[in-house]
Amino acid sequence: MASVLPINYQKSIAKERLIYKTNTSLIFTYLFSGFNAFVILAVLTMPVFVGFSDTLTWLQPFYIIFIIVFYCWAIANVVLLNSFVKIKGIHPEDNRKDIIEALSKYFVLENLDGTSAGIIRDIRLPWAFRNGRAVTCLLDEDMIYLNSVRLMRAASISVYSAVFMYYKCKRVAKQFQKLQAAKVTSINN
Repeated sequence: MASVLPINYQKSIAKERLIYKTNTSLIFTYLFSGFNAFVILAVLTMPVFVGFSDTLTWLQPFYIIFIIVFYCWAIANVVLLNSFVKIKGIHPEDNRKDIIEALSKYFVLENLDGTSAGIIRDIRLPWAFRNGRAVTCLLDEDMIYLNSVRLMRAASISVYSAVFMYYKCKRVAKQFQKLQAAKVTSINN
């Protein structure tokens, strides 16, 4: 499973963003997604410049508001696509156990791979009409970097659900912090 979306661990930790090892499939995915987004945004913007028919002029302000909201959502997805949710842990050995427990509350962990020292991943490939997803945790001493992306056909990354996946990772981070806080309280008592 690790060969589906190989990660460059050192660069990801240094830049605090998820960085994949470059391959032709990843380049094609980004080019296709960029072209697709450009076409969608161009088609949505066209009526503003061409104009509405006389019977639909009352819709123009609402349409412009819709386009502004849609553009903001698209920009947020691009910014959050490879962003990490950073979590400060207590102890490296406890961090691994607690993050797996927190992940299992919000994700169905089918193919959990925690064999490498600093990476925990669970990749569920898309099948039929079900989207897949890839959950990645990078462990660096007492810091945990968490990211999740949706996968479409051929295990290509979906740029349209980054906001939702980012906030799901935020919920995992809160659960992780509750687990860590419970351990600190039990140690202090």
